[in-house]
Amino acid sequence: HDGAASAMSCSRGKVRLAHLNAASVFIFYALLTSGASHGGLADGKLHLREAVNGSGQKAAPPITSADLVALAVAGNLSEVQQVLLELATSNESNDSITESLGTLEVALNETMVPQINQGFEIAEKELLSFEELFHKCEADQTDSFKVTMTQQEQVVKYTADHNFCRSQESMLYVANSSCQTLMVAAQSVKDSVCSMYDAVNQMPDTSACVANKGEDAEAFHERKAQDFEATLNEIVTRKYECANATKRSDDQQAKCSGKATDLKNYISICDGKQLLVDNSVCQLQAKMTNDCACYESCRVQAFESYRIANESAHLTEEDLQRNWIELQKIRCMVETLKADRYAEEAKLAICANGTTYSVAHLTLNTTGVPPFAPCQQMEEPPGSPEYHAALYGHLPINAPAKACKSSCCVKYLEQQAMAAPATHT
Repeated sequence: HDGAASAMSCSRGKVRLAHLNAASVFIFYALLTSGASHGGLADGKLHLREAVNGSGQKAAPPITSADLVALAVAGNLSEVQQVLLELATSNESNDSITESLGTLEVALNETMVPQINQGFEIAEKELLSFEELFHKCEADQTDSFKVTMTQQEQVVKYTADHNFCRSQESMLYVANSSCQTLMVAAQSVKDSVCSMYDAVNQMPDTSACVANKGEDAEAFHERKAQDFEATLNEIVTRKYECANATKRSDDQQAKCSGKATDLKNYISICDGKQLLVDNSVCQLQAKMTNDCACYESCRVQAFESYRIANESAHLTEEDLQRNWIELQKIRCMVETLKADRYAEEAKLAICANGTTYSVAHLTLNTTGVPPFAPCQQMEEPPGSPEYHAALYGHLPINAPAKACKSSCCVKYLEQQAMAAPATHT
């Protein structure tokens, strides 16, 4: 039968329990008892000929208005149309027929049409609810994106902090280099000055005590006294100069030692800040990868649910539209018979076959599957040369970043090593 508008609507073997309500159960029960009384119920379906003629042995009572209503609510709409065709030529009284048509018309307006409209609303809501699954996927993806944006802001902050640290490291490197240059210069001066002191700080040999030709003792001693005094002055001067040069060299060496220690400590601090950057990037990559997998899984599940719901909804749509057309045919035939008790069959046939009935209001509005939003992916994999160049390529040449030692960088390098073709020697 044309089952979508029946008390328990069926479509191609599928029972639509959503269309079942207390009123329809009551009417369907009335159908069962009414059909059984006429001997026309077979497998839950009322057959008009058997209902009219019974078992073929005895003529059944005339079709009543209750029978027409039972046929209609049971979904036997073609049977109702056949009854209406036979009413045009029946011998029943006008009052009886008018009553039957009126009762049928009330059933159409108050039961059948509302059932179809309700069924359409249910199908539309069900389909919309499945479309909402895609919006839920997008909403979850948006929420995840907001979290990753917070993580990206952290990466930016850590990167800026690391960049500043490397710039300070660069200045310390320059200062240390300058200090080392001055220290080398001070050491060179010290070596030169002290070598001159060492040269004069010697005992005279015996030749210095030989008198000059014709020189008497007094003249000799006077001359040697002047020579020794001059030599002593030079020794004292050179000694003083060497001591000063040594002090300056030692002071410069101590200063440079402090700067070298400062530079070493600062390099360690900057390396720690770089590790913080690399770790935060690894965490961001893991979050993005997980979010992408969840989003794709959500989309797959939503698409499959939507596909099933869409097929079911369109089957319901076809049933509702078919039953709506049949109801409009019956309504047309009822109105024709009300206007002309003995209407010709041709007039009634126009209702059944010669008129087009609109089902626009029973057409589901399906927007289809929303477009797939691309997942977030890092353009430069952590640990790759591109990653190092993007984050650290602009750093001062005298304060470079170290190779990434975070887990995702190590994993990337291991994967690259495994993917590299083996070399044979």
